[in-house]
Amino acid sequence: MVNLKKVAIIGCGRVGSTIAFNLIQADLFSEMVLIDINHQKAEGEVMDLSHSSAFSSAINLYAGNYDDIVDAGLIIITAGVGRKPNESRLDLMQKNVEIFKSIIPEIKARQCEGVLFIISNPVDILTYVTLKLSGFESHRVIGSGTILDTARLKTILATYLKVSIKDVDAYVLGEHGNSALTPWSKVQIQNKHISQYLSENNSIKYDIMKKEIEQIVLDCGKEIIKRKDATFYGVSACVKKVAKSIVNDEKIILPISTLLQGQYGIDNICLSALAIISYQGIEKIVEVDLDENELKELKESAMTLKDALMKLNI
Repeated sequence: MVNLKKVAIIGCGRVGSTIAFNLIQADLFSEMVLIDINHQKAEGEVMDLSHSSAFSSAINLYAGNYDDIVDAGLIIITAGVGRKPNESRLDLMQKNVEIFKSIIPEIKARQCEGVLFIISNPVDILTYVTLKLSGFESHRVIGSGTILDTARLKTILATYLKVSIKDVDAYVLGEHGNSALTPWSKVQIQNKHISQYLSENNSIKYDIMKKEIEQIVLDCGKEIIKRKDATFYGVSACVKKVAKSIVNDEKIILPISTLLQGQYGIDNICLSALAIISYQGIEKIVEVDLDENELKELKESAMTLKDALMKLNI
């Protein structure tokens, strides 16, 4: 039987351990198991994290193995090789697919019934690989996708326009990578389309601003990695948001990597679309009315991922 109050984190590097810390502080779970190929590393993280849990609700926190994930309501996978400043996320594909070929069969063998949440990059490819290797229903295999890109977009827009981030309604779709797209036809600032907001409140030209913002968002991860070797705070906050919606069955709508099966005229590939997140993972994909150019960009993003998948043997 699935225990929604139990989470397993596979991979105890900087991303996995930061996610664990964030989830403990959020008081979402009563039980957390950490799994890593280096079991001693997992034990060390448990020891350190247990001291932080002294100031939050009681949690059963321990280093374990795959037998401990059977009843977990949420299984978060962060294992894999991180990218370097000169690498794209797709450059990591072959290395991390091989790692997943050792992880996913272990999960499948335990007949887990929880939601698999993929964080490792390239996240869209690995979400698809996980779906195929596990044989799980598509709604139970999700990837972090463009949630982080969306968080970056909203933060940067708010700073650029000097408004509260709460007044920014925007999101990113498609690949969590170079072919991601921002549907600017849907971006609103203070409940007005951004072009109208700019014409009323700012001298910045709309087309110039779009190009600048898109480039900044695209380069964010690379620039952080250049300065501190890895990104982990932003993605851990995004994971907490999704975990909260799953545990509490909140049914919030977020851009998340999931299998498209005809939506937007795209089939048999995982990429980010808006979806309702509930206790079962993806409750429903929410199609938005994209303009002609945006739809074309989304289909091109899907083809980029499909072309990458053609190089794999799965």
